[in-house]
Amino acid sequence: MLSLDHRELVKIALLIALSMIGSQIKIPSLTGTPALDSFPAYLAAFIWVGKYAAAIGFFGHIFTSLLVGFPMSIPIHLILAVGMAGCVYAVSHVNNYSGRAAGVLAGMVLNGLILPGIFVLIPGFGIPFFMGMVVPVTVASAVNIGLAVTAAPVCSQFLNRKPV
Repeated sequence: MLSLDHRELVKIALLIALSMIGSQIKIPSLTGTPALDSFPAYLAAFIWVGKYAAAIGFFGHIFTSLLVGFPMSIPIHLILAVGMAGCVYAVSHVNNYSGRAAGVLAGMVLNGLILPGIFVLIPGFGIPFFMGMVVPVTVASAVNIGLAVTAAPVCSQFLNRKPV
């Protein structure tokens, strides 16, 4: 069972709200879903433990998909949201055990190549869809992770501050 005090809950809610704002800043693509929604999730991955970052990543993808009308259907976007949560969780884990550079590389590979690669296996999407989405998703991933890595040292001072 997750045990959160009210301060942690407010911090997570703040990053989920930032994820909603980021979901409105799009990277041009076939579906319109790559956006800056995962920046707060990656920020949480570089600052906190993965379970909080995963929740933020899940909701970030749901918000982005909701804004464009779930173009690939709700079940597909739920699969992607779970995949995004797993990706952000893995980035947090790699960052904590192998360092920031390894975390960045893990995020780029998982979110930029592996997650879009799922579509090769789904009937109706295949390799052409993967080829059309891999560049925008990788660009969005690079921007989100780059922003998170840049902001993490400053934001950790505020997000990890203890009350007086």
